Amino acid sequence: MLLASCEYEYPYSYTVTNATDTTIMMHLKTYSMDTVFLMSKEVTCTIYRTTHGVEGRGGPFFDDVNKDLSAFTISIGEQHSTKNYLSNDSWLYDNGEYKTTVTNSDF
Repeated sequence: MLLASCEYEYPYSYTVTNATDTTIMMHLKTYSMDTVFLMSKEVTCTIYRTTHGVEGRGGPFFDDVNKDLSAFTISIGEQHSTKNYLSNDSWLYDNGEYKTTVTNSDF
């Protein structure tokens, strides 16, 4: 008798597009890292990759961004974005990829 197990782990990523007219500063804190970095204007970058552990087949599955992010802020100089990046409404989700675009009107 052969017993087999299918355990599924899917990749998840967070991608930011800087559509402002200047460099932005991002503070990203997850449950395993805490970092600050700069992103030039007109750049799209994947800022974080993770898995949600073993999941059932048929994924990847949408999950609350707070499962991955414990803090995420964006600023231009002393101005902080008014957008709440810990809200699911701030991200578009597509097949394991969370995407957001930062614009001048976010400040």
